Amino acid sequence: MKLKNGQLFWGFFFLTIGVLFLLEKNDLIVLDFETIWNYWSVLLILAGLSIMFKGTFVKGMISVISGALLGFFLFSSFAFLFNNVEFQDDEFADARYRYYSFNEEYYDSVNEATLILDAAAGKIAIQDTTDKLFEGYSSGFFNTYDVHTSHDNNRATVQLNYEPHTIKLFNKEKKNILRIALNKNPVWDMKLEIGAAKVNLDLSDYKINMFSLETGASATKLKFGDLQKEIKAKIEMGAASLKIYIPFNSGCELNSDMVLMTKDFEGFHKIGDGRYISDNFDSAENRIFIDLDGGVSSLKIVWY
Repeated sequence: MKLKNGQLFWGFFFLTIGVLFLLEKNDLIVLDFETIWNYWSVLLILAGLSIMFKGTFVKGMISVISGALLGFFLFSSFAFLFNNVEFQDDEFADARYRYYSFNEEYYDSVNEATLILDAAAGKIAIQDTTDKLFEGYSSGFFNTYDVHTSHDNNRATVQLNYEPHTIKLFNKEKKNILRIALNKNPVWDMKLEIGAAKVNLDLSDYKINMFSLETGASATKLKFGDLQKEIKAKIEMGAASLKIYIPFNSGCELNSDMVLMTKDFEGFHKIGDGRYISDNFDSAENRIFIDLDGGVSSLKIVWY
């Protein structure tokens, strides 16, 4: 039986919405409305091609792609309206599911520290300070972490590794939350590996030396402070959106090897292939060096 173009269009339209609903429901994807709608004009291109190739087999292929894309765009719109990506404190305060807390005492002899985090999908935040070396909690559906701390002379190493579990489809109480607060006294190195998540990293109260982030489909906010003369950051991400906050009095160098990335960063000028520096880089006392690699993503840099 030969399907008509209209049947192909509507069939793939509803199929796409259904698949996206299941993926979003189980935290397997994170949709970024702002990035997705930068490409709305693709629908106009497909409409034009559909008129040009009317009556040919190409029209059927265009119907399939158009139906899938329209479903994708519409689903992202509703996901944005009902699940705003901005972080609010009550998102983390509402721990309605199983709750796990953890902490480690701080000793004055510790002046350097390393945080190694292997995190699952969900909502993840590193922000605020504590008198302990670190403290925090995880909540959600089987959202547990193996927490281990080791000491070597004046350096402490904190490791949090997600313990995988089988998650049932259609379980409503499955949104996972991880929140961590760190002591502001040590100089911190961070190595973070995060899955499909909504991530809020407010590091402005910490002395950061080295920062590393690997993430898949995520919507990430990252805020650096000015407590160190130099910060070196390496970020690798997939289909994701990234917003970086940089202090006005800090200079910044950005080396980017991103593919099909939407860029929005004022106060920078290009000095080479994929290399940018802020206008105040030469005069700034504090400097942030960022290496950025990844796939289809959006990048926005905000001065504060």
